[in-house]
Amino acid sequence: MKRIPAPAGSGKMQPRWFSAGLLLLAVWAGILFWQSYVHFPWHINIIFNFLPLTRFGAWQPAWFMQHWLGTLKLYLLLFGFGIGALGNGLCILNFLFPAVRSRLEKTVFAFALGFSALSLTTFLLGVAGGFHTLVYAAIYTVFVGWGAWTLWKLRADLKPARGWWWGKAPQMPDRVLGWIILLVIAAEYLSANAPELFFDSLVYHLGVTSQWIQHGRILPLPTVFFSNLPMHIEMLYTGALLLADERLCRLLHVSLGVLAALAVFALGRRWFGRRVGFWAAGIFVTIPLLILNAAVSGVDAGAVFFAAAALLALINTFASTGSATGTAETLPARDLWLTGVLTGAALSCKYNTAFMLAPAFLAAFIYRFRCGEKFKSLWMTALKVGAGAALCLSPWLIKNVVVTGNPVYPFLYQMIPSRNVHPQKMQQQMEGFKEFGQRTWVQYLRIPWDLSLYYPTGNSYLGTVFLFLLPGFLWLGWIARRAPPAQNILLATAVLTVLLWSKQTQISRYLMPGFPVLAVLCAFILYGAEQWARWFGQLARWCVLGLMVWGLGTLAGMALTNWDPVGVSLGLQNREMYLEQHLMLGYRPMARVINQLPGKVKLYAFGETRTYYIEKPITAVTVYDTNPLLEWLDQGPTAEAVWQKFRQEGYTHLFINAQEAARTRGYETYGWTPGAVARWQELMARYTKRVALSGQQSLYEILITPELQKPVKLGRPLFSYVPAVVSNVSAHFDQAMSLAQQKRGLEAETEFQRMVQLAPEWDVPYTMLAWLYQRQQRPGDAFAMLRRAESLADLNPDQYHELGIMYWNTQQPLEAIRCLKIALAQSPGMETARKNLQTMENALRSMKVR
Repeated sequence: MKRIPAPAGSGKMQPRWFSAGLLLLAVWAGILFWQSYVHFPWHINIIFNFLPLTRFGAWQPAWFMQHWLGTLKLYLLLFGFGIGALGNGLCILNFLFPAVRSRLEKTVFAFALGFSALSLTTFLLGVAGGFHTLVYAAIYTVFVGWGAWTLWKLRADLKPARGWWWGKAPQMPDRVLGWIILLVIAAEYLSANAPELFFDSLVYHLGVTSQWIQHGRILPLPTVFFSNLPMHIEMLYTGALLLADERLCRLLHVSLGVLAALAVFALGRRWFGRRVGFWAAGIFVTIPLLILNAAVSGVDAGAVFFAAAALLALINTFASTGSATGTAETLPARDLWLTGVLTGAALSCKYNTAFMLAPAFLAAFIYRFRCGEKFKSLWMTALKVGAGAALCLSPWLIKNVVVTGNPVYPFLYQMIPSRNVHPQKMQQQMEGFKEFGQRTWVQYLRIPWDLSLYYPTGNSYLGTVFLFLLPGFLWLGWIARRAPPAQNILLATAVLTVLLWSKQTQISRYLMPGFPVLAVLCAFILYGAEQWARWFGQLARWCVLGLMVWGLGTLAGMALTNWDPVGVSLGLQNREMYLEQHLMLGYRPMARVINQLPGKVKLYAFGETRTYYIEKPITAVTVYDTNPLLEWLDQGPTAEAVWQKFRQEGYTHLFINAQEAARTRGYETYGWTPGAVARWQELMARYTKRVALSGQQSLYEILITPELQKPVKLGRPLFSYVPAVVSNVSAHFDQAMSLAQQKRGLEAETEFQRMVQLAPEWDVPYTMLAWLYQRQQRPGDAFAMLRRAESLADLNPDQYHELGIMYWNTQQPLEAIRCLKIALAQSPGMETARKNLQTMENALRSMKVR
């Protein structure tokens, strides 16, 4: 297939310009290295501290073998998914979209079509109520078997030509990049063996699909608006969960990320040559932000693969035609349909793929118009592409119409009547996408710098390769007049993608669909630099490799210190131990308690939205959805009426994550009126019974028969205060704990007392003051604080035990025995409390005898 060559160099540079160029390149690279160290410091000692595998404890041969046997099963299932997708995709490609294509492009398109076909099949299976392991295992077997048979039949056509990867001996920078790519991919597959911790996955990428699997079908989840977004990749995860666990989902996502790199290689190779394609794939696959998101069971890397495949089809279709005289040739109809189908697949993964695809289509259509194509012809072209996109996207749009009344829910909710939409919350969410608000023109110019160096979290770390090569984009604009159409379409796409993204949001993950375009252009800039002067280009490549290694080292430091997936991935650490250690806010221990509940159980979660590790039917409410419990409390008119609502809906337990509810209080538009607070207090005292406690998480049984004589405690949780108070109290709490750890007791006491002033009816500041006074050997003050806390809310078993001891020491034996009995009722395994209770009861009997 004809490849349009890159612009040739202009010969040797004059010595003074060559020296100036080398100097500027070295200075610019030095600035970026220095700024990277300032803003993302990491030291080799950090990694050395995590290298000894002995930190995971003694080697357990039985667990190690069990882990690797399970891992082997996962990789065999993953291999089956790949064989099925490639084989079935080739069938679809050859039958519906026949054309002369390279083997590499056939492979990219076949994988995209094969995975899309499996995703839509799984969706239809869910609509029909077929989410059962045996049913899906049968479909998977047919899918893999047909794919394998197709590949065997086409094995001669798929055999790669000699030298397909490089064609000639690579240079030293190319060899180094090749090893970097292999090491990155190997590390991603290794880290994918760890259990899932990603918040969004636990909420909806896996959380929603696991709930559908529990019910055996796709059904409305009105309190999780994410469930009404297109879930193209989540359908693949549904099948993976029916066959294995979340690790297979993570492996699938890593594989989609690798396929995205293959699509980038195909795009660069097709239009600019093998070396440009290879460096484009290397730049793409080593972006820290991409690595972080590919190694979890999210959708961003997978969406990038489908978007890159659609872009490849688009450029091949639109830029390959057009005569030398400037008149447009007829576009192949079937290629237009293929472009549309792949575009629909990308949009079915995530709507933000439009940030790249919309500018790409706009640039391509403008190019065709300038070539002399009539407006009517362009309109028909758009209809064909749109019809192809509808094949993949329409099932999700139809589902949304049935469930919510809005095909693009939750977007356009102001114009299209939409069920389950809380307008104020949805507007708040849309505004939340604009993470940094409005920008001045100077701030817009700073975006590349800020994006590379000032984003505060590891999940937003982009690296500095794009920033280093940014001046080269000015050169691309300078030569645009004499550049081939594919290069200009890609350049216009890159510029418009960044502008569209920056106007809609500054969340770096949403820029990921533009990475393939940026990677190809960056690789072409390196090619142009080498054509300009060989040594100049070689120096630029070594600088890029240095920035890559630095970024990957920074990423390794972040991963080891924050997630440390090495031990559990290698089978040296137990899965449960890893989850309990790393899953934030003590969520995992409470999930284990919930999963062990006997009988028929249905939970209502308040504050907590991560449902994946909970194996019981549960209603979780995201911060963007209307919370029924808050509505019930507001409408009342009594606590009994709220209790009746729970009973009518079939709920048996109430799961409260007070810390998470307080953290997300700013998203709530609900105001806790005095009546609502009173109904909450009575509901918790008389109509529920606490059966488990873990940190700030509590599990309550909703009583069949209420305890109407039980006294109501008048404390209120922190999340019932206004958001400003919640924020200030949380800040004082963090400061107080920091001061206490530094043994600055008086200053910590001041911070806790400020919490009391802001939230006087919340029990936690009093328990924290009691803890602080005990450390300061002030038992009388600690006793007073614990009594005040106990008058506001139920304490935990340890606190009841401490309070009982204090009552005994102050000659109040009946109160002491009451507290110890409550502690044992909540935690029957407290042997110390049991022994102390026996001692107290024996002493009290002896006193009565006397």
